[in-house]
Amino acid sequence: MSLFLVNIPCDMRYLKSWGARRGLVVKGIFDEGYALHKLLSESFGVRVLQPFRLFSSLRGQQGSIYAYCNTNASELRDLAQSFALPEVPKILDLNQLRSKQMPSQLRDNQRLGFDVRVRPVRRSRLEFDSKTGKQNGKRSSRSEIDSYVWEHIHSNANRQESASSQELTRESVYRDWMLERLGSAANLEVCSLHAFKRSTVIRGHFSLSEGPDVVLHGTLSVRDSDRFKYLLENGVGRHRAFGYGMLLLRPPR
Repeated sequence: MSLFLVNIPCDMRYLKSWGARRGLVVKGIFDEGYALHKLLSESFGVRVLQPFRLFSSLRGQQGSIYAYCNTNASELRDLAQSFALPEVPKILDLNQLRSKQMPSQLRDNQRLGFDVRVRPVRRSRLEFDSKTGKQNGKRSSRSEIDSYVWEHIHSNANRQESASSQELTRESVYRDWMLERLGSAANLEVCSLHAFKRSTVIRGHFSLSEGPDVVLHGTLSVRDSDRFKYLLENGVGRHRAFGYGMLLLRPPR
């Protein structure tokens, strides 16, 4: 099955006003990824444009959506013509929707640069404060904690105040997290923390979740081309349906 890289210009002002009319603002929080998840699913079909990545201008007026898809630009425009609501062309510039076919075969040992936005979290049955790592005494099947905080909790719990535990940095922890997500698909040669912030997102039943919002840059070498193609098509990490986990390929360093 062919894989396409798709680009769609997006008017962020209309996206925000559309989200407000649809009741997608929770306690004053507007989550662009959550709104786009709804909009793209309604216009093209569930998981058709997934994973995706949003880039927006400094003032947040114009945006550009990139996504991996098994459908080319012409077929996507046909889908939108059939299913998109009348207001969608004001948000997404469907006339400028473009696609390119990705290489049909990646080679084992091929070196590739990457740019990926991720939410590097661990799941826990206990709820923690996402910033301090302190337990609040509650149990939850959905609790997430920053993997950097998680590593500090476990190093302190083991009381191994060795040099290795003191050298924990966000970059080193997030690199290990990324290495786990690649698994046997690729070797991670270089991985640097390009951007970090904390953000609050909207998830199921309009609940809010606060956590790390990270951009990683690096170089990898493909170990298993089939497994790596699966990662391209499906993304890495959690929250892949909401604008995280899309591996954008770059020239290797």
